[in-house]
Amino acid sequence: MAQRMDKMMNELREAFLIQDKDDDHKISISELGSVMRSIGLCPTQAQLASIAQEYGASASGKGGKLFDMEECKRIVQKNAGLTETPESVRDCFRIFDKDGNGYNSASEIRHVLTTLGEPLKDEEVDELIREIELTVDGQFSYEDVVGLLMQ
Repeated sequence: MAQRMDKMMNELREAFLIQDKDDDHKISISELGSVMRSIGLCPTQAQLASIAQEYGASASGKGGKLFDMEECKRIVQKNAGLTETPESVRDCFRIFDKDGNGYNSASEIRHVLTTLGEPLKDEEVDELIREIELTVDGQFSYEDVVGLLMQ
């Protein structure tokens, strides 16, 4: 666990420097979200808004508080559990897999992706469905979807 956190902190430093485009050693809440995602965390917009509120920042990131490296470290350490695993995503699809065969319909995938967790927009779901190989009867392997979502 300690090695994992050390690795995460090293990745955090690198990601922070990439996002700190103006070299003022501070980043906005939206940049913090990008940093967190780049090191393997999956904060939702609601979670980022909560972090912003906790630190007195604007959730939009405009004209609000900026986060320095030390604050980012504390935030990442506190939120190190915000990861989506392939298994947790797979579990969402299993709920709708009535036959237990590993396949869902396009309407089921749309329902899962637009209502559970942090919902995707219809356009995002349409794009994802276009990338999935459907069977003759309009079904798809949710393993394919999990693979695409976890990229």
